[in-house]
Amino acid sequence: MSMDGDLFNVGENDEDMLDGDEDNDSYGMDVDEDNQNDEDEDGGDNNDNDNDNDNEQGNEDDDDDEDGGEDDDGEGEDGDDADDEYEKGRNDEEADASGQAGSVEEKKTENRDEAESKENGERSGSSTEIGDAASGSGVQKDTSSESSTADYKSIRQKAREGVKKATYFDISPMVACPYANQCHAFAVSEGPKWLLTGGEDGFIRKYDFIASIEGKAPLTVAQKHNLMDSITKAGVIGSYWENEQPQTKQQIMNSNPKIKPSDFTSGAISYEPKVNPVYALDVERNGYWCLSGLSSGGICLYTMIYNEGAIHHYFPHNEQKHSQHTMSNGHSDTISVLRLNFEQNRFLSGSWDKTIREWDLNTGNVVNLYKGSSGQISNIQYRPQGLGDITFEVDADLEPKNENSDVDSLFGDSDEDNDGEGDKDDMEEDKVAKANTKSDSRGKNKIVTSDTIFMSSSSDGTVNIWDARVSNGTAVLRIGVPEGVPPWCMTSSWSNDGDKIYVGRRNSTVEELSLRMPHKRGTGSTMVPNVSKCLQFPKISGPVSALSVMPNDNFLLCGSNDNIRLYNLSLYDDFAQETTVSKKRATPFFVIPGHHGGILSNLYVDDTGRFMISTSGNRGWGQSSYADAVLVYSIDYENQQ
Repeated sequence: MSMDGDLFNVGENDEDMLDGDEDNDSYGMDVDEDNQNDEDEDGGDNNDNDNDNDNEQGNEDDDDDEDGGEDDDGEGEDGDDADDEYEKGRNDEEADASGQAGSVEEKKTENRDEAESKENGERSGSSTEIGDAASGSGVQKDTSSESSTADYKSIRQKAREGVKKATYFDISPMVACPYANQCHAFAVSEGPKWLLTGGEDGFIRKYDFIASIEGKAPLTVAQKHNLMDSITKAGVIGSYWENEQPQTKQQIMNSNPKIKPSDFTSGAISYEPKVNPVYALDVERNGYWCLSGLSSGGICLYTMIYNEGAIHHYFPHNEQKHSQHTMSNGHSDTISVLRLNFEQNRFLSGSWDKTIREWDLNTGNVVNLYKGSSGQISNIQYRPQGLGDITFEVDADLEPKNENSDVDSLFGDSDEDNDGEGDKDDMEEDKVAKANTKSDSRGKNKIVTSDTIFMSSSSDGTVNIWDARVSNGTAVLRIGVPEGVPPWCMTSSWSNDGDKIYVGRRNSTVEELSLRMPHKRGTGSTMVPNVSKCLQFPKISGPVSALSVMPNDNFLLCGSNDNIRLYNLSLYDDFAQETTVSKKRATPFFVIPGHHGGILSNLYVDDTGRFMISTSGNRGWGQSSYADAVLVYSIDYENQQ
C-alpha cells in the first residue's frame, strides 16, 4: 500500500505503509496482481488457455460456414467432409419429418428460433448473429451463455415498469441487522449485492444483501424479541474493518515517546489505530472499493476485493483551519456526506466546515471547490435525468476493457490495454451520446444522474443548487428557509424528474420546492421560498430526518422519530382542489411497520422498487434515541386500472 507522507497503518500491510516514501504515486500498485484479482472477483473475465484455444479453433471452423453459424455437433476438428455428411443426414431427417423440402439454412434458422421461443417465451425470433459491421466477421453468437443475463434484465425491466404504474404499495420488514450503536451511514452496490454500514463504533460492516434476504442467517430468539413477528432473517455479515485515521511515523512517535524509529523496522512497535465514527460512506457500483469519511476531514479509499479494509489511498485533510477555502487543500472538519458521480470517476464530499469539494479519482486531487453554504452540509444528491432507461453504445471490441474501466484509474492499467488514451476518448463519446444510444448490461433500467448539476442541503435549513460548469464555485440557486420555519434540515431529496426538491424540517413537516418557480414575493419586495406542497405530521412525530422517493412520481417516504410514512402526493393535489369542504383535509398516509421509535439517519429504495432499507442514528447532530437495528423491507405493489 502506497501513501503520501509516510503514513503508517495497522493491519496486514504494515511494511508497505512504512515504505510509502519509496513510491510517490498515490495509486501505485502491482498491476498484474490487481488485474488478476479484479477478474477473479468478476467471475472470471478471462478464460483459461484451454478455453481460449477451443474458442480460436471454433472460430476457424465457423469461418468456413457460409451462414456464419456454429457447428451443431460441437466438434470443430472433424473436417469439412464430416460436416457435409452430418448436415446432409440432418436435412434428410428434417425433410421427412415435416414433409417439406427446404434449404439447410431455413431449417437451421427455424429450429433455432423455435428453441429460443420455448426457452425464453417472449424472445422468439430474436437475432443471434453479430454482423460484419459490429465484429468484423459473420460468426454466430452463442446465446446459451446470455440466457441468464437476458432473463435478469427482463425481471428488472418488468419490476421497474410495474412500480411506475403502481397505485398501492405493501411494505413489510423482513431482515434485521442488529446494531449495538447508532448507524449513521450506509451504501449499497449495484444489484443490490453488498450493503455497507458505518456507525458510532467506528467500524464499517459489509453484509451480503442477497444471502440476507434469502434467510441464510436466521435471527436468534434474543435478537428478535423486540422486533415484529415478520422479521425472522438476520443480516449475513461478510467482513468488517475499522474506519481508521492514518498516521505518519512522526505522529506515532510524538504520541508515544517510548517508540523509536528502529521499532518500525524490527516489528516491535505496539500501535493502536485511531478509529473514527463513520458519518459518510459510498461504494463503487461493482463493490470493488468504497469511500469513508473521517472526523479530521480526510477520506479513506478501502479495497473490497482482496485484503479487505486496507487503505488503498488517503485523500488528505487540511490541518490549517483558516485555509479551508483553498482548492489545493482538503476539508478541515468532519466529513458528513460522500457521493460518487454516475461515471464513477469523481466524487463529491460535504463537510462540517461548510464546503463541498469535488475529487478526481484518476489523480486524487480536488478539481472543484464549492463554497458559500451557510451551514454544515447535511446531504448531497446529483440531479436525476428522469425515470426512462438510459443507454450506452458499447463497441463490441472495447466492451471487455470498458467493463473494468471504473477501476483502471485506481488499480493500474492492464498489461493488455496499451491504448489508454483511446479508452478515455471512447468513454467521453459514450458520455455525450448516452441519451440516444443502445444499452449495456450495467446501464439498463437504472436511474441516471447528471454529473454537473447537484443539490446540497445544510443544517441551517438552506438548499443550494450547484452547477460544475460554473467556474467560480458558487451556487446558481439558493433557497432559504420559509417564514415561520425553524432553521434545521437533516435530509433532502430530488423528485424522480429532477424538477422538484423535498426538504425535511425540524417542525415535523416536509416541503416540496419547485425549481420552475423556487421563489415568490413576500411582504414588501422580499422574495421567499415558494412551497408548492407542505406535508404536516403530528407534532409528536418529531423532526423529519430521512426522505426517499419511490420509483414512482406520486409516492414519497418520510422518516421521523415515531415511524416511517408513505404519502401519495396525488391525493394532496386532489384535496387541494376540493371546494365542497370548508377546511382543507390533511393528506392521508400509510404507516410502514417495523420502525417504531428512534431518529432515522437514512432511507433507501432500490432502483426497481423491490426493497427498502432504513438506518437509525443522529449523524453526530445532537442527542436522541435510536433503533438498534438496520432493517430491510420487502416492497409489493398493486396496479388498479
